[in-house]
Amino acid sequence: MKKIVGWITAAALLASAAGAQESTYKTWNDGKIDYVPLGSKVTISADAIPEGAGTIVYSYNSGELTDYTAPVELSEEGQVSVTYGTRNAWGDVADLQMYTAIVDGTAPVVKYMINGPVYTNENGVTYVSQKTGIRVFAEDSVSGTEHVFAAVNGGAETDLINKSVLSMNGIADGDVSLACYALDRVGNVSETVNVAVVNDNVGPVAEITLSAEPLVINEVSYVNPATEISVAATDELSGVKDIYVSVNGSEFARYQDVLLPPAGVDSCIVRAYAVDNLDNKGEIVEMQFSTNLVLPVPTIECGTADAVQAQAVVETPAAETVEEPAVVETEEPVAEEVVVEEENLGM
Repeated sequence: MKKIVGWITAAALLASAAGAQESTYKTWNDGKIDYVPLGSKVTISADAIPEGAGTIVYSYNSGELTDYTAPVELSEEGQVSVTYGTRNAWGDVADLQMYTAIVDGTAPVVKYMINGPVYTNENGVTYVSQKTGIRVFAEDSVSGTEHVFAAVNGGAETDLINKSVLSMNGIADGDVSLACYALDRVGNVSETVNVAVVNDNVGPVAEITLSAEPLVINEVSYVNPATEISVAATDELSGVKDIYVSVNGSEFARYQDVLLPPAGVDSCIVRAYAVDNLDNKGEIVEMQFSTNLVLPVPTIECGTADAVQAQAVVETPAAETVEEPAVVETEEPVAEEVVVEEENLGM
């Protein structure tokens, strides 16, 4: 009985491009034909043939039949055929059979696409957010891709072959490095594709400023109606995209130029916030003040110095009056009329 076996000379483990995953070259059958790595060697064997009775013969890709003496190396990519059988001592060839395979010596090509919020600045730095997903995949036109591995910041590898998308949700803000590689179904390992992004989930910080310091009276800030209101924002990562302002409860509108406060209002509230280039929204900040600084109405008096002094006296609060003790009126005793009878003196 004759048989043919495809095997691999370099069956040693190959370290992956990312340095952690290891894979062994192998043969894969899609249900119709074998896919084998480049460099595979085909071994043909048979039950013991008596010495001098004949030999095993083979033909590579429909070439001339040749006595088989050593494994046949598959050194070219593409579909190959090995025809094999026996030839007896009289030159008769019998039991010809054919083995076909597709030789795959090309590793997958890793590609990626960024879905969701993304911004690349003028320096080529790419920013993403927790709402961003990076789709990592590999193209292989021969045996096909079997695994796509990705490691975040040097951590554990994740096989993305079934889900493809690597979410940025849960990854700390700041620099993020991805190392991605793929293996096809016969064990060819792709080159590592490194992806560098910056994860940014913090909105800008807005600040409202006035062109002149307000006047604080009785804990109320008064602002001259001619004072200019400016709004600025800072963002340490992807940068500020837009600033929005609202005055006294109006709808937020894009800030374009300095503002003037409404005149003569007891209370004016200016609110502002900013968004960055990934549409992360910052906190709303506000400033409250009045533009209705009203002084008391003055009065005027005109008169002589004495009149003015008199007026001052009148306006001076009266001193506290001490109540006099009540006077009780009593009846004065009526003197009794003394009647003196005049003596008749003979006058």
